[in-house]
Amino acid sequence: MHDAPVVALQAWVDVGSADETEAIAGIAHLHEHMLFKGTARRGVGEIARAVEAAGGEVNAWTSFDQTAYHLVLASSELALGLDILADALRDSSFDAVELAKESEVVVEEIKRAEDSPARRIGNATFALAYDKHPYRRPVLGTEASVRALSREQILAFYHRHYRPERTTLVVTGDVRATDLTQAVMRAFGSWPQGDGCVREERLAEPGHSEARVRVLREPVKEARLSLAWHIPGLKHADTAALDALSVLLGHGDSSRLFVETRRRRELVNDVQAYAYTPRDPGLFTVGAALRADKVDEALGSILEEDASVARARVR
Repeated sequence: MHDAPVVALQAWVDVGSADETEAIAGIAHLHEHMLFKGTARRGVGEIARAVEAAGGEVNAWTSFDQTAYHLVLASSELALGLDILADALRDSSFDAVELAKESEVVVEEIKRAEDSPARRIGNATFALAYDKHPYRRPVLGTEASVRALSREQILAFYHRHYRPERTTLVVTGDVRATDLTQAVMRAFGSWPQGDGCVREERLAEPGHSEARVRVLREPVKEARLSLAWHIPGLKHADTAALDALSVLLGHGDSSRLFVETRRRRELVNDVQAYAYTPRDPGLFTVGAALRADKVDEALGSILEEDASVARARVR
C-alpha cells in the first residue's frame, strides 16, 4: 500500500499464557511489557526514543496462545524497525531495575481488571468452564504469581520460547516485496535456531457431563450474565459455522438475541455472542448486561433463542 509513506511491522511469537505453569503464571505477559525496555545494544528507554524520533509508535499484547509486538513508523525507517524487532527478540536484557518497576505496573493492571465487572465475569467464566486446561487461568496471572517471578525465571522462559522457528513476521504498508525480503534477511538472517527443545503438552480438558453455575454477588448496580458452551479449536471444520452463528445470534442491532431480548422484551441493556476459537478447544459465549431482577427471565429467553437455531433451519 503506497498511498502513505508508512509501514507496520508485527512479530508474533508462538507462546502465550497457556504455555505457563502455575508457578510462573503471568510470565508471558510480563515478557511483553519488558521486551522493548532495553537490549545488549540499546539501553533502557532507547528503543522508545528511536521509534518516536522516526514518527512511530510501539505496542504489544499477550493472549493464551501468542505474544505479538507491533511497530508503526515511516516507511523510510523500515530498516530501523526491523533492527529494533530483531534486537529485542534476540537480545533483550531484562534490566533488573526495570523488571521490578514493570512487575508493579502489571500488578496494577491486574487490580484494574479485578475492578472491572466485565473482566471479572470473563475470568470467572473461563475458570468455571475449564478444570485442567490452562485457559482457566487469566492471561495476566495473579498479583502473587507476578511478584514472585525472578529474573532467572524470566530469562529461562525467554531463551526457551523466543526463537526464529516460533516467530512469524508480518509487514504491511509502503514496502516492496523484493526490498523487504533483503531487509528482513539483514535483520534476522543470523538469528540461530533453537536446540530442538519440544514444547510441553498442555493438559487436555476432560469432558463435562452437566451444567455448571457460579454466582458472584457484588455491590454493583448492573448485573451481568455469561453463558458458555465448549466448542472445538481454531482448525476444526466447524469454526466458520460457529463464527457465523455468533454473528447471527449476537452481533449488532439486527441479531436475534438483540431483537428478542432487548428490543422486543426489554430484558437486557446489552447482549452479545462470540465464538472464541483459540488453538485448543474454546468457548461459545453469550453475555448480557441487565437488571438483577431480570436475570431469570433473560436467561430463559436467551436459552430459548439459542435452542431455536438447532430446531429450525437458518434462512
